[in-house]
Amino acid sequence: MRLKYSGRLGKVAHFSGSEWPSISIAFTKPLIARWGGISLARRNKAILDDSIAPVWAGRSELEKRLLADTCELCGSREHVEVHHIRALKDLQRKGQDERPRWVQIMAARRRKTLVACRKCHQDIHAGRADGRRQLE
Repeated sequence: MRLKYSGRLGKVAHFSGSEWPSISIAFTKPLIARWGGISLARRNKAILDDSIAPVWAGRSELEKRLLADTCELCGSREHVEVHHIRALKDLQRKGQDERPRWVQIMAARRRKTLVACRKCHQDIHAGRADGRRQLE
């Protein structure tokens, strides 16, 4: 019996002899299931870490601004609300003459939210807010 290895796509064994007809067997890599690039082959010596990861990452910037409970336009501490715009590009409208102070604050911070008291918030929506109202 003669054994010969050859082949381009992997190892191929050719068996030939007087008592057997010629047989060829291809040896390829075993198929291993994958999920998201992770092999699903059994690992007997795997280390399991079932601890719960901490979720708390501290307060966000908006939470800190809300908890300060202060209007960012006039400094009032009464009836604080949040003014929100859809996109920052809405602040950059062409053809506008001088932009109001609240627009300048939001654009400088690059934030879509502004913490304002109820009076300043109503003035913003009415188009008359200059943000220079003093504490009463």
